Amino acid sequence: MVLPRRSRSRLRGGIYLQRIRTKYIIYTIFFGFLILWVLGMFSFVFHYSASSTGDAQDLSLRGKNEFSKMEGTTKSKIPSDREQNEWINVRKTKPKFPSDRGPNESIKREGIRSKLPIDLQPYRSPLIIFTYNRPDYLHRSLTEIYENIPQSCVIGCPVIISQDGDVQNVTDVIKGFQKRHRIIPTIHLKHKHQVEIPDLDLENDNDLADYIPDLAMLGYKALAQHYHWGLETVFSGIENYPRPERLIVLEEDLLISHDFFDYFAHMAPYLDKDESLLAVSAFNDNGKNGLVKDSTRVLRSDFFPGLGWMITQNLWSSELSAKWPDQYWDDWLREPDQRKGRQTLRPEVSRTYHFGVIGTSENQFGDTLSAIYLNEENVDWSKIDLSYLEKSAFEASYLSLISKAQPANEIGNALTLCKNGDVRLEYSSTERFSQIAELLGIMDDEKSGILRTAYRGIVEIRPYGGYILFLVQSMEEIETKIIQSLNLLQ
Repeated sequence: MVLPRRSRSRLRGGIYLQRIRTKYIIYTIFFGFLILWVLGMFSFVFHYSASSTGDAQDLSLRGKNEFSKMEGTTKSKIPSDREQNEWINVRKTKPKFPSDRGPNESIKREGIRSKLPIDLQPYRSPLIIFTYNRPDYLHRSLTEIYENIPQSCVIGCPVIISQDGDVQNVTDVIKGFQKRHRIIPTIHLKHKHQVEIPDLDLENDNDLADYIPDLAMLGYKALAQHYHWGLETVFSGIENYPRPERLIVLEEDLLISHDFFDYFAHMAPYLDKDESLLAVSAFNDNGKNGLVKDSTRVLRSDFFPGLGWMITQNLWSSELSAKWPDQYWDDWLREPDQRKGRQTLRPEVSRTYHFGVIGTSENQFGDTLSAIYLNEENVDWSKIDLSYLEKSAFEASYLSLISKAQPANEIGNALTLCKNGDVRLEYSSTERFSQIAELLGIMDDEKSGILRTAYRGIVEIRPYGGYILFLVQSMEEIETKIIQSLNLLQ
């Protein structure tokens, strides 16, 4: 059928209009998206700039509030605005911590290796790493370990990886390192995961509610069981290797410093012969960036830090093994019945760094742990005189150091004086210490009556990275305790 000329013209006109409408719609959509994209980018840039400024303002206000908190609980003079800002700037300074690196990256290591003590015998000081279900963490930790372990095998060798359960990804990581690192013997132990969750009546709210508080303890029970099994297995002797004289303990979420093994090698002789020592630790609970300085300095502490530590065969076999707890093993080890007045050697600058955010403890103290400074200096421990670590020598020298420090009567005055020399500030109670600790950004808790890092109730930091601020109890009490201790040795 042939349409009339007018109809054909109308049809062509309609088609033409339809094409125009289609092009208009397409252009409208395109330019609409373009405008939205431009507005979105502008909004992002504006928001980022505003939030950065706000964060800086919040930090400043937070710092001032920390000082002002003390005003309601003490008559101490509040530091001036300039002093507050200086202290805030110190706390804001932060380097690139190991947690900023990828899971397979490691610090570029260049430098010296200490001459190891001649009295250390190969395979007598192995390393055990406890792992469960975090293969990425284990890979990152083992990468650092194999990069820094001495090939002489006098310390940290063999490397013993104790796996709890049978997570295949973890097993694959361990086998991979065994194949790649054949010079350093690597032993894979498997512990049967024994903590079982009992059957619950999920329809019975009372049954579930009564059990929920206990669920939090299952992880700690599993850890305690695994630790006991692993330590007992290694100290009893691994086939084809001599029984260890001592053992270094790590977990899968710890990084180590370049001189980690050298540090433990040179602490071992003191741990072996000094009955007043419980353990050696690689960690400083208050070792934040800006609060520590001397990477060659080692101190005695009444607090057991954990997070990379070493104990002797004798301590395990004669005391700890038979009475190991079924949960919270670290707090148990800090109790008076286990510590028995003995102390732990620990460095001023940490030799381990805790990077784990997933685990049994649910990243408790995560903000503090992430700010710990991992030593990156090359320390030749063989050239450092460590004789001051002997009990009586350390007590005498440490008391002398505190006695020479300038006394301050309040925190503002202490921070001002600490710019030019060592300072001591007395605290009258645990509550008062907690107030000062919160202000300084250090750990304020205690375990079994012992403050973290404390020696004779003394906690020290370097507020500006230089001179030391000693937080002390009554000086008379300190002098009395140390004099009594010295008399017992005579």
